[in-house]
Amino acid sequence: MTLVCQRQVQGPAAHALVIGVGAYPQAKTPLAQPDTPKPLRNVADLPSAATGADAFCDWLISEAQLPVALATVEILKNGPNPAHGQYSWHGRLNSPGSTDPRGDIAVEEPTTPQVTAAGTRWINRLKSAAGNVGLLYICGHGAVLSSHPIVFLADLNGNAVQPWGAFLDVYDAAIGLKQIDQVAAAHLFVDACGELIPEIELSNIGAGAKFVRSDPFKRGSEKVSLLAAAAPNYLTYEDKPETGGRFTLTLLRALRGAAARSLNNQARWFTYPHAIHEDLKCLYCLQAGWGGQPFEPAPPLLPSEASPIVVFGNPPEIIVQIRLDPQAAINDGDLLVLDAGKTRPALYTRLKDGSFEWTLPMQASIWPHFLVAEFPPGGAHQNQELMFAPSRSLFNYTIKVSP
Repeated sequence: MTLVCQRQVQGPAAHALVIGVGAYPQAKTPLAQPDTPKPLRNVADLPSAATGADAFCDWLISEAQLPVALATVEILKNGPNPAHGQYSWHGRLNSPGSTDPRGDIAVEEPTTPQVTAAGTRWINRLKSAAGNVGLLYICGHGAVLSSHPIVFLADLNGNAVQPWGAFLDVYDAAIGLKQIDQVAAAHLFVDACGELIPEIELSNIGAGAKFVRSDPFKRGSEKVSLLAAAAPNYLTYEDKPETGGRFTLTLLRALRGAAARSLNNQARWFTYPHAIHEDLKCLYCLQAGWGGQPFEPAPPLLPSEASPIVVFGNPPEIIVQIRLDPQAAINDGDLLVLDAGKTRPALYTRLKDGSFEWTLPMQASIWPHFLVAEFPPGGAHQNQELMFAPSRSLFNYTIKVSP
């Protein structure tokens, strides 16, 4: 067992299972047999999967403001380098009240038996008290099987009879979680491709790593979300092996507040699955250099109510993306954000950097602010002043400054 964080919690708690599959040692050319399926003869390693798992663990342990206290984090991961099989937060992260039960920094490899065992432990923790919240993050090579997102595990091609049989069907896990009475909410995140692989569709590949039962005769509660990086027949991409997958980086930006919402116009902010899915593509497009490949998240599985993943104690940092019409006018004058009293100096002033938009990180607020565009007298553009409330991220906010 590689429980890496544990806290004593009375009452409902959050329990997380984090999986990063960064190496497929048995699906390599030297081990290929004449009957090895062609796609499994040289499966590329994916070091960014281990990095993504690390990043998600770091967020959980040191930052996440969950609706109930975090009680446990268990992680399984591997990669082409020995360091990819290790995880340590001591000396790096501030996590009061947390302990690490391991004797060293090694973690278990995400093989089918070990993911099954870890998932079973996770489910048992979720059943330990009413009102518990589950979080599951998994990253690796993936595919779509009968519209279900699946992620391949480290022992892919390890079974000669069922070479495709090392996988986790995340949708199946989501359906099972709906039927666990003690679970108040569960949130599942998949950073993996949505490839369509005919060999899988035409083969009996088994159940993979299965650790939660779904009863076809039992009604479940719509309390589970599933956000996956790629729709069927789409790929995902990494930023760099050292930083992780682009979906994971975008997801964490959303969870840290960029996709926060203020409900009922109250000065309290939450991040919930519907909002994350709504903002994912816009947040992805903000990242310079990521526009060369398509980003098409899968249709989400959403709870029937806005179930918060994060509850912020203070107003989070949101994003306001501002453009002018005509576009080039943005470099001819000044852009300012003023408070409700139009106080000078401005809260925020754009630096003229030659770009054609202003991407402004700012503190969320339900109160009025003023966006001001000012130009030299006698020019082609008119000064403009617009009132707005930055209660959530605003994308492609355009101001017309010419007649």
